[in-house]
Amino acid sequence: MAVCAAISLSGCGSAPLPPPEAVLAGSWVLTSQDSGQNGKVFVFDSVGTLIEIRTTMGQTTFIDRNVHKVTWVSGQSAFIETRDGLIIEGALNDADNILTGSMRTELDIIFTDDTLVTELGPATLTKQ
Repeated sequence: MAVCAAISLSGCGSAPLPPPEAVLAGSWVLTSQDSGQNGKVFVFDSVGTLIEIRTTMGQTTFIDRNVHKVTWVSGQSAFIETRDGLIIEGALNDADNILTGSMRTELDIIFTDDTLVTELGPATLTKQ
Protein backbone atom coordinates (compact mmCIF):
# COMPACT_ATOMS: atom_id res chain seq x y z
CA MET A 1 0.00 0.00 0.00
CA ALA A 2 2.88 2.35 0.79
CA VAL A 3 4.36 1.58 -2.63
CA CYS A 4 1.09 2.43 -4.36
CA ALA A 5 0.77 5.64 -2.33
CA ALA A 6 4.34 6.59 -3.21
CA ILE A 7 3.69 6.23 -6.91
CA SER A 8 0.09 7.44 -6.91
CA LEU A 9 1.17 10.64 -8.59
CA SER A 10 2.00 8.55 -11.67
CA GLY A 11 -1.30 6.69 -11.55
CA CYS A 12 -0.72 3.47 -9.64
CA GLY A 13 -1.81 0.56 -11.77
CA SER A 14 -2.75 2.66 -14.77
CA ALA A 15 -1.15 2.37 -18.18
CA PRO A 16 0.88 5.34 -19.38
CA LEU A 17 -0.79 7.59 -21.93
CA PRO A 18 0.47 7.29 -25.49
CA PRO A 19 2.60 10.19 -26.73
CA PRO A 20 0.94 12.81 -28.97
CA GLU A 21 2.83 11.34 -31.96
CA ALA A 22 0.82 8.10 -31.61
CA VAL A 23 -1.90 9.80 -33.67
CA LEU A 24 0.38 9.10 -36.68
CA ALA A 25 0.35 5.30 -36.17
CA GLY A 26 -0.32 3.50 -39.44
CA SER A 27 0.32 4.18 -43.13
CA TRP A 28 0.09 7.60 -44.78
CA VAL A 29 0.24 8.35 -48.53
CA LEU A 30 2.13 11.45 -49.66
CA THR A 31 0.77 13.71 -52.38
CA SER A 32 2.89 16.64 -53.46
CA GLN A 33 3.89 18.78 -56.38
CA ASP A 34 7.33 17.13 -56.35
CA SER A 35 6.86 14.10 -58.61
CA GLY A 36 9.94 12.43 -57.09
CA GLN A 37 8.21 12.26 -53.71
CA ASN A 38 4.57 11.87 -54.80
CA GLY A 39 2.93 8.56 -53.87
CA LYS A 40 5.39 7.48 -51.19
CA VAL A 41 3.90 5.71 -48.19
CA PHE A 42 5.11 6.71 -44.73
CA VAL A 43 4.62 4.02 -42.07
CA PHE A 44 4.60 4.91 -38.37
CA ASP A 45 4.61 2.49 -35.42
CA SER A 46 2.16 2.64 -32.50
CA VAL A 47 4.00 5.51 -30.77
CA GLY A 48 4.45 7.62 -33.91
CA THR A 49 8.02 6.73 -34.86
CA LEU A 50 8.58 6.65 -38.62
CA ILE A 51 9.68 3.07 -39.30
CA GLU A 52 9.71 2.94 -43.10
CA ILE A 53 9.04 4.78 -46.33
CA ARG A 54 7.73 2.75 -49.28
CA THR A 55 8.28 3.90 -52.85
CA THR A 56 6.48 1.96 -55.60
CA MET A 57 7.49 2.14 -59.26
CA GLY A 58 5.48 -0.15 -61.49
CA GLN A 59 5.55 -3.63 -59.95
CA THR A 60 8.51 -2.85 -57.67
CA THR A 61 8.33 -1.45 -54.15
CA PHE A 62 11.45 -0.14 -52.42
CA ILE A 63 11.16 -0.14 -48.62
CA ASP A 64 13.53 2.24 -46.87
CA ARG A 65 13.91 1.41 -43.18
CA ASN A 66 15.78 3.16 -40.38
CA VAL A 67 14.50 6.49 -41.70
CA HIS A 68 13.34 8.20 -38.49
CA LYS A 69 15.15 11.28 -37.25
CA VAL A 70 12.54 13.50 -35.54
CA THR A 71 8.77 13.33 -35.23
CA TRP A 72 6.64 15.50 -33.00
CA VAL A 73 3.00 16.43 -32.69
CA SER A 74 1.75 19.35 -30.61
CA GLY A 75 -1.98 19.93 -30.78
CA GLN A 76 -2.75 19.88 -34.51
CA SER A 77 0.81 20.82 -35.56
CA ALA A 78 3.09 18.04 -36.78
CA PHE A 79 6.75 17.84 -37.84
CA ILE A 80 8.42 14.84 -39.51
CA GLU A 81 12.12 14.70 -40.43
CA THR A 82 13.82 11.71 -42.02
CA ARG A 83 17.48 10.77 -41.66
CA ASP A 84 18.14 11.88 -45.25
CA GLY A 85 16.83 15.41 -44.59
CA LEU A 86 13.28 15.25 -45.95
CA ILE A 87 11.03 17.42 -43.78
CA ILE A 88 7.23 17.59 -43.80
CA GLU A 89 5.48 19.99 -41.47
CA GLY A 90 1.93 21.14 -41.25
CA ALA A 91 -1.38 20.72 -39.48
CA LEU A 92 -3.58 17.70 -38.86
CA ASN A 93 -7.28 18.00 -39.61
CA ASP A 94 -9.85 17.49 -36.83
CA ALA A 95 -10.18 13.78 -37.67
CA ASP A 96 -6.38 13.33 -37.44
CA ASN A 97 -6.29 11.56 -40.82
CA ILE A 98 -4.93 14.30 -43.13
CA LEU A 99 -1.76 16.30 -42.57
CA THR A 100 -1.54 19.36 -44.83
CA GLY A 101 1.54 21.51 -45.02
CA SER A 102 4.82 21.88 -46.84
CA MET A 103 7.84 19.76 -47.68
CA ARG A 104 11.53 20.55 -48.02
CA THR A 105 14.93 18.95 -47.84
CA GLU A 106 17.75 20.14 -45.62
CA LEU A 107 21.19 18.74 -46.35
CA ASP A 108 24.30 19.65 -44.39
CA ILE A 109 27.25 20.52 -46.62
CA ILE A 110 30.23 18.43 -45.61
CA PHE A 111 33.24 20.23 -44.10
CA THR A 112 31.20 23.42 -43.56
CA ASP A 113 28.59 24.72 -41.15
CA ASP A 114 26.24 25.37 -44.08
CA THR A 115 22.92 23.72 -44.92
CA LEU A 116 21.36 23.46 -48.37
CA VAL A 117 17.57 23.95 -48.12
CA THR A 118 15.35 23.02 -51.07
CA GLU A 119 11.68 23.97 -50.85
CA LEU A 120 9.53 21.23 -52.42
CA GLY A 121 6.19 23.00 -52.05
CA PRO A 122 2.84 21.96 -50.62
CA ALA A 123 2.44 18.39 -49.39
CA THR A 124 -0.32 16.27 -47.93
CA LEU A 125 -0.13 13.03 -45.98
CA THR A 126 -3.40 11.06 -45.97
CA LYS A 127 -3.92 8.15 -43.61
CA GLN A 128 -4.82 4.90 -45.37
